[in-house]
Amino acid sequence: MRKVLSSVLVGLTATGLLFATVVAASASTSTASSTCSAIDAPKAMNDLPASADCPTPGALHSNVAPLVTPVQATSPISSTPLTFSHTNGDILAITKVAGVANELAIGGNFSVVIEANGTSVPANNFAVLNETTGDVVFSSSGGPTNSVTATDTYVRAITSLNGVIYIGGDFDTWDGTSRAHVAAIDASFTLTSWNPGSTGEVRALATDGSTIYIGGTSGAVTAVGTSGGALWTKYISGGSVHALLATNGVLYVGGLFETYDGVTQHGLVEVTPSTGAMIPAFAPVLRPDSDSSATTGNAAYDGEDPISLSVGPSPSEILVGCGGHAPPHEASNETILMNAATGARVWSFSTIGDSQAVGSVGDTAVAGYHNSINNTTSAPYYSAQLEDSSGKLTTWDPQITGQSPGNNADAGNGGVQAMYVDPANDILFLGGAFIQWAGMNPLTHASLIAFTFTPPAASIPDAPTI
Repeated sequence: MRKVLSSVLVGLTATGLLFATVVAASASTSTASSTCSAIDAPKAMNDLPASADCPTPGALHSNVAPLVTPVQATSPISSTPLTFSHTNGDILAITKVAGVANELAIGGNFSVVIEANGTSVPANNFAVLNETTGDVVFSSSGGPTNSVTATDTYVRAITSLNGVIYIGGDFDTWDGTSRAHVAAIDASFTLTSWNPGSTGEVRALATDGSTIYIGGTSGAVTAVGTSGGALWTKYISGGSVHALLATNGVLYVGGLFETYDGVTQHGLVEVTPSTGAMIPAFAPVLRPDSDSSATTGNAAYDGEDPISLSVGPSPSEILVGCGGHAPPHEASNETILMNAATGARVWSFSTIGDSQAVGSVGDTAVAGYHNSINNTTSAPYYSAQLEDSSGKLTTWDPQITGQSPGNNADAGNGGVQAMYVDPANDILFLGGAFIQWAGMNPLTHASLIAFTFTPPAASIPDAPTI
């Protein structure tokens, strides 16, 4: 099981129209004896095992859904990807660089970026690309390193503000300078003096335009100013933070935790950015892990554990991606559309494997996941498009596959681990651990693939009444 973030923004206007839950993928009729190809990666890559998505023998899981009939998408995504760059490893984070034209930052576990013309550019787990061509704008032979464990150098989280790129992960130095799991580089790609540090690996970063929010395995969420000083810290227990989402005066915190600031609320909270205080009106109903004190085994991650967050189709909604090891007849691996103010479900869709990345594409949602049990009766491999109005699966198939331990650093579990949706240029970027598109051209689109999409047509207002 791998966990990842999404750092898109969402609004908070409450509406009363969409409180009814529509379950788009219901209880399973498939037996749990399906072949499971999961190979657990080192803890440095994934803090929870991919084999957690393999069903218990003889049990029925609703994370393996029955065959559904796809519908035509109201915001079609191209079936053919753009010509773009890729890497020789995994991508765990993608974002457009705010304040700088046409730059896309990627991070993960790779040593080379291969441009569309075949040129290989050395890159140590981080690079900045031209968003249009995929050509490398910046890469560093230095970048993230770890003075204690040389292999723990993954970049897991990226956000940006006014041309400055904020980077989080497993590293403890950047370009040879001490930076405990978080660093910042300016528009000229020079390491800045911003150095708040983190006592644990950073898995999530977000910004609201003035403050940087940091979460991960440290047991806390911290708000930090652009000068590097901590503004507040709130502690969590029972797990780690995997996703942060900041917008419209609120911050959402998602992960594998059981309490936030001493208050019991499993996996997902809404807080006030200026103080970190929890907003009690937001109270989503998510099944908790069966043993809040467990750190290993199914009991430590068999609940509905939010691991990715994104804007929803309107300011009153958010998208939540969940992972976990569902008990018999229950679901954990889901993409959920929630009311942003209350946490009430609008719909949920089973994604077979952990819903590691989510995003809004026009008036549809896209979920990214892995597929350890080799099941495609409910959704295509690794990513699916869902209608915002109903949560129904669309006919779009990204056709990305591949489980090659020789080419993916996570031992070949496959899947989409990161996502960025650019609504200005109508491009969907998917990153992760996959090596093929359409079953051919091995490695041509490995780890990074981009699709254009067609947003819905603007509605024409009614004629004025005289």
